[in-house]
Amino acid sequence: LVPVLLGILINCCFGKQIQKISEVLPLISVVLSGNGFFACEYTNKAGVTSVKYTRDGSFILNQSGDLVTKDGDYVLDANGRHIRLNPQQETVFNENGTITQNGVTVAALQIADFTDYNYLEHFGESYYQPVEGATRKQADAKVFSGYLEQSNVTVINEMVELISVTRNYETNQKVI
Repeated sequence: LVPVLLGILINCCFGKQIQKISEVLPLISVVLSGNGFFACEYTNKAGVTSVKYTRDGSFILNQSGDLVTKDGDYVLDANGRHIRLNPQQETVFNENGTITQNGVTVAALQIADFTDYNYLEHFGESYYQPVEGATRKQADAKVFSGYLEQSNVTVINEMVELISVTRNYETNQKVI
């Protein structure tokens, strides 16, 4: 799917390659395999909160033990609440999105999907927000811990395309 928002093409195909993350990083890294987005609580400078959606599964625990994005936005559970974990206990993310510590289920990640990605608007660096007409549906994604999704952009192909467009532009300039 390639929706057009304000004349900009956004590639909503999900990254196919999955990269194993080193165990020594102080990062909680999870990836969604399949269609879906993690739900996060975003707070703007005026203090107004709203739910945004992301594929970026690089999370950390803040000083209170809340699961947050690298920007400090709260990751939400299936009930729309903040997820609080004990940093002293082993944390396991199951494929269905449930989070367990010492064998006890503490939370379930809120994983959302939408029927039509044309109704998602890019927000910030890695967030999406639904616009009027967006319809949520059950996500079919599975959660895998210790991995991050790689970009779905091939740098070499994009560079070749950029050079090609530049040359065509220069040729048209000379014709005029």
